[in-house]
Amino acid sequence: MQLLAIVDPTKLSYWLNWSVFLCALWVLTPVVVASYLIWKYEHSDNLDSGGTANYSISWKPCLKQIHPVFLMVFRVFAFCLLLTAVSFDIAIYGLELFYYYTHLGSLLSMYGCFYHLKSKCNSSEDMEQGLYVPLAHGENENGAKFLEKLDQTGKSHALLTFGFWNNLFHVLFQMTAGAVTITDFIYWSVIFPFIALRDYEMNFLTVVTHSINAVLLLGDTALNSLQFPWFRISYFIMFTGIYVIFQWVVHAAVHIWWPYPFLDLSAALAPVWPPSQGWIKINVDSTFKDGLAFTDLVIRDHNGSILLAATQKFSCLDPVTAEGLAILEACKLIDLLKSKSVIVESDCLNAITFITEDAFNCFWSVLPIIEKIKTFWKFWPNWIFKFAHRSCNSSAHYLAKWAENCNSVGILSVNSIPNTVFCDQGFPLVALLD
Repeated sequence: MQLLAIVDPTKLSYWLNWSVFLCALWVLTPVVVASYLIWKYEHSDNLDSGGTANYSISWKPCLKQIHPVFLMVFRVFAFCLLLTAVSFDIAIYGLELFYYYTHLGSLLSMYGCFYHLKSKCNSSEDMEQGLYVPLAHGENENGAKFLEKLDQTGKSHALLTFGFWNNLFHVLFQMTAGAVTITDFIYWSVIFPFIALRDYEMNFLTVVTHSINAVLLLGDTALNSLQFPWFRISYFIMFTGIYVIFQWVVHAAVHIWWPYPFLDLSAALAPVWPPSQGWIKINVDSTFKDGLAFTDLVIRDHNGSILLAATQKFSCLDPVTAEGLAILEACKLIDLLKSKSVIVESDCLNAITFITEDAFNCFWSVLPIIEKIKTFWKFWPNWIFKFAHRSCNSSAHYLAKWAENCNSVGILSVNSIPNTVFCDQGFPLVALLD
């Protein structure tokens, strides 16, 4: 789902805020530090003890017994496999931008194999040293020796050009390695064990997105002879910072959807400060067992403080219908309160999809409920219905469990909410009517 910003980021008032300055400071500081580390260490790290830049490490395997063609075949296979996965992803979810280091790596590996075949007539010493080029300023013994073998100026220029693409490949590899390692580790070790698998479609594409890239990366790392100095994590840090800044620049020019909600500086997930004043958020959830559903809703103000909570009990046929009933109860309450600026969040992806998109494939049991919700939405077009992962909907989730265990229904004031469910402090309900 595409998440539109609550506040228009193209307005100057969106950026003239102390919170924007604080976020920019948080993002730019690591970028500056990363740039300094790259400037300080990268130049000397790319040189061997003789003062020459070794470019054969891009295509040479780590073991002499392994022919470079095996690394080339692996990279071509990895590129084709990822290209197939990306093609299916685009066909199902639409056009997105994807960048894979394997494409450039395949080209460099093929060039390395070609050079390996052409260099059989050269001395074994040259094969041991690999492909070297002199520094941009000055020569050394090894560099001069290699250049003496070049009988054409074009060949020297080709090697220097190859050196540029070789360095670019190293940078892309470092950024990709950091991104893949961190994102896949967080997904499988943090998000996956705690995410609510109910209503979450764990399809083949999802598994491929968060696994096959890591497998291929580990395979390439095991085969190639690239070095991984500690400071090169700076490339990943710089890439992340540049990506965030790029998103802010784009949204300052065009009012489009945010790829990640926390990039929106007016969102509740933005660090330190709350969302825009005047908006309230309602989190809903439900439990379902043996045809009986307990629904609940939790209302928060722009400070994140709890204003009100309520639980209800229904008879229904399935969990999606129970989630639909929870959303409908929230719509009835905010319609009664005449609130225009409201965000309704549920961790049921199916229910939110039926509301915000086409309900043609909607379950017959929940279809009448969805139609009632859409009727409210037509009357209050400013309402926003969003999907929230279980980790972001924990308050409503625990309250629904508590209501089921205690068989409790009704409106709960802030002081009557169990301490085992909430630790928040709230304000009177009358604040909603201001």
